[in-house]
Amino acid sequence: MAEYPYRTSFFRIMLHIWDSRRRALIPFTPLKKGVVNFYSCGPTVYNEVHIGNIRSFLFADTLRRWLQYGENYEVQWVMNITDVDDKTIRDSQKRFPEMPPMDALLQFTGLYTDLFFETLGKLNIQKSDFYSNPKATDAVSAMQDLVQKIYNNGFAYIKDGSVYFDVQKYSKLYKYGHLADVHFDEQQKTGRIEADEYEKENAADFVLWKGKKEGEPFWNYELKIKNEELLQDEQRVKNKKQKEKILSLPGRPGWHLECSAMEKEAFGLPFDIHSGGVDLCFPHHEDEIAQSTAGYGIDPNPYWVHNEHLFVEGQKMSKSLGNFFTLSDLQGKGFSPEVIRFFLVTNHYRTKLNLSFEALEGAKKTLQRIRNAVRGIATLPIPSQNEETSAAQDFENTFKKEFSAAMEDDLNVAVAMAKTHEYLSSLSQNSSLLTSSTHKTLHWLESLFGVSLFPQDQVVPDEVLLWVKQRDEARVQKNWAESDRLRALIHEQGFEVRDTPSGGELLPLAV
Repeated sequence: MAEYPYRTSFFRIMLHIWDSRRRALIPFTPLKKGVVNFYSCGPTVYNEVHIGNIRSFLFADTLRRWLQYGENYEVQWVMNITDVDDKTIRDSQKRFPEMPPMDALLQFTGLYTDLFFETLGKLNIQKSDFYSNPKATDAVSAMQDLVQKIYNNGFAYIKDGSVYFDVQKYSKLYKYGHLADVHFDEQQKTGRIEADEYEKENAADFVLWKGKKEGEPFWNYELKIKNEELLQDEQRVKNKKQKEKILSLPGRPGWHLECSAMEKEAFGLPFDIHSGGVDLCFPHHEDEIAQSTAGYGIDPNPYWVHNEHLFVEGQKMSKSLGNFFTLSDLQGKGFSPEVIRFFLVTNHYRTKLNLSFEALEGAKKTLQRIRNAVRGIATLPIPSQNEETSAAQDFENTFKKEFSAAMEDDLNVAVAMAKTHEYLSSLSQNSSLLTSSTHKTLHWLESLFGVSLFPQDQVVPDEVLLWVKQRDEARVQKNWAESDRLRALIHEQGFEVRDTPSGGELLPLAV
């Protein structure tokens, strides 16, 4: 088993992050100086992802951005694509019933993989941000090799053409269930689970390789088996010169197996951080640990980080409950991808978050207030390094220190945002606090949160400029009804008016 330098660092420890397995805030130390290998569980591409799923991807991106732009690590971020499982097979056959099963699967999942990356792009997660995005269907050979290793090490058995992981044998040597605090009794009779997903607390033997079913896509697989094993399968067995036996097991990989093989292919083992939604702790991530330990002899990674659920009216958002929203749904309600991103990344990842239109409206207004403040600051003259005052330098350094301290405390974005509001308010009210690096700091904040803060070029229609002028005249005449009417017209065109001593200042609404 690998030993991790939990408290030994090549450099000063900064980030502390909540590790699900140790249930504590742990100082983050990468296994390799200056480089972080970071794996996130990606989507199962059988439908458009909903906002609950997106929260997990945005949390991973926020962690990636802080490691990269806040801690100056080189981050190698891998997010897999699950394009073969029970759901993708089921729905691909419904969508393309006339196609051969494998062709239908690849055609179907290809469409939703493209849609997934299109959705991520709208939320400012680009494909170039990833080190790689391995597809399960491209890693089947590596999965078959892992099944063989697990079997050779005595932690798997064959039944009815499928290969199962033996949880009872594993639990005699290693802890099983400690990631999600599921207590497994070694004496209990577990039974077997062939489905890719099963309920929490059900510590059953899970399928590694699923035997071929009529009408489903499959891969050929020959498993080298022990001579002394009594096979219960009536399948072809052939002898080789070394007296080993090979069992033909056409089929496809189990869902839990996929990530164990793909993360090994991406990084080797161990790597640094594994992230995902809290619902993946058990069984999926627990089974990943078991598979890598049983097959490769290595605990895959020292840091497990999980984001909490997104709720709608007190219930977890999920497709099975039918209470989910997609990005396109919320765009249809008038909320831009930037507003949705801002809402999700500025709430702490380990808090249960309730999605409501009121909350999104609040995020929209908050983002616009920040943009308005940055807009005003951007118009102020920036001093040269020789011209800035020591007080301004101290103010800038204090903000960065306090902001960073908040982010280093398990990505405490609530405190970091409060410090950001204080920083922008002070700069807006006192231009003597500006430094030669103020704009650089503001762009740094853009990079960390992944939303644009600086004014974007926007053409203002002539009629809107006329309405602003007419509204100023109405206010001078104390014609408040006309002033309100003109404000409403301006608002309909995507702008708002902020009253100043010199007249109405035109600002774009949050988009």
